Amino acid sequence: MRAKLPARAAYAERTAVVRPEDLNFQHSIFGGRVMSLVDEIASEVASSFCGRPVVTAGFDLITFEAGIRAYEHIHLVARGTRVFRTSMEVAVRVEGADPRRGRRWKTSDATLTLVALGEDGRPVPMPELVPETDEEKALWEAAGRRRELRLTVPAEPPPDFDQHDPVRSAHLAFEATTEICLPSAANEAGFVQAGWILSLADRLAGITAARHAGQPVVTAAVDSVRFERPVHVGEIVDVRSYLTRTFRTSMEIRVEVWMRRTPSHAREPVTSAYFTYVALDPEGRPAPVPELVPRTDADRRLWEAAARRREVRLLGRSTFPTA
Repeated sequence: MRAKLPARAAYAERTAVVRPEDLNFQHSIFGGRVMSLVDEIASEVASSFCGRPVVTAGFDLITFEAGIRAYEHIHLVARGTRVFRTSMEVAVRVEGADPRRGRRWKTSDATLTLVALGEDGRPVPMPELVPETDEEKALWEAAGRRRELRLTVPAEPPPDFDQHDPVRSAHLAFEATTEICLPSAANEAGFVQAGWILSLADRLAGITAARHAGQPVVTAAVDSVRFERPVHVGEIVDVRSYLTRTFRTSMEIRVEVWMRRTPSHAREPVTSAYFTYVALDPEGRPAPVPELVPRTDADRRLWEAAARRREVRLLGRSTFPTA
């Protein structure tokens, strides 16, 4: 019989000072850095709750609404909202704070799914999360609705790395990079942190978006992230990003992450994700971007599916809890 723990046992807060090395070119905290911190605190909540190592199975959605500048504070509040046998949904609220002026503002919301691992590295049941207060019950119910929403999105198998060539498409907005996974990127279980992978993906996708827009861009959201397998220290990751659709001032970028155990091994898919960026004019306001006209069949399928992803993304924003 599974143990039962109160929802208040799945809670953590963290505050850190934003350093110059955390900033993007607009002198605001880099979106990839935020995702890394979000993943860390969500993992802390899930691991402490179940007493086992956990691995991030996916980022359901993370939004970016405001920035934080150097020497201001980033404050994260994470709470487990519901357990689905071997997995837990964790909601994270991110705020900026300026202690000198006594000001605080919301910057991001995120929901993640994390899975508990046994001694053999396989998923194992977590304790049941029992909501007690009205707020906890509302969060528990909302987690169920989000799960149902996720299940309405068709599974999208990753394309063959060598056969699908996005460079041939009309927009030519394509970037790629390769990295070896070092111990500094790993968690206590020896798996490379999801936040590190997404931080790398955000840097590459941002270059793709800026290349198409011809002007600066900022990360607005990341969604539909599902990790198919963990990555270990010493393995090699290949990342590539390309434009899938434009929406007047915003662009959706698909990122694919593949892994190789050694340089000579065949690539295996790790995850794919969709990043949304907004182009900015010299005054920092949203600016129109060139339209994307897909030509290949693969590009056309991604272009059409982008409208459905955008619908789910906007609906998902309305279900975020208040932290």
